[in-house]
Amino acid sequence: MMQKFFQTLMMHKVFQTVFWIIALGSLASFVGHAISQIQSGRGLEYYFTGVGNKMNAIGALIAVGCVLLAALGGLLLRWWDAREERDFKRKYGIQ
Repeated sequence: MMQKFFQTLMMHKVFQTVFWIIALGSLASFVGHAISQIQSGRGLEYYFTGVGNKMNAIGALIAVGCVLLAALGGLLLRWWDAREERDFKRKYGIQ
């Protein structure tokens, strides 16, 4: 059933765009809420997450920052690998 939904490339692009808008909007909302808690002086108050871990707003911001840093590192490695592969193919005449 889902395969019929994504048969056209246009529908796939629309789905991806909607997904990224929702994902980035929710991330921005989460970070904004954590920043407002820190600014109001409640940044070190603990709360329990859905899996039972104790967390605070500062720890949540640090976790989001680490995830974004890891994603940036992955993108840099992917770019470097693509550049190396392109140079290798160019050097040895591989199509």
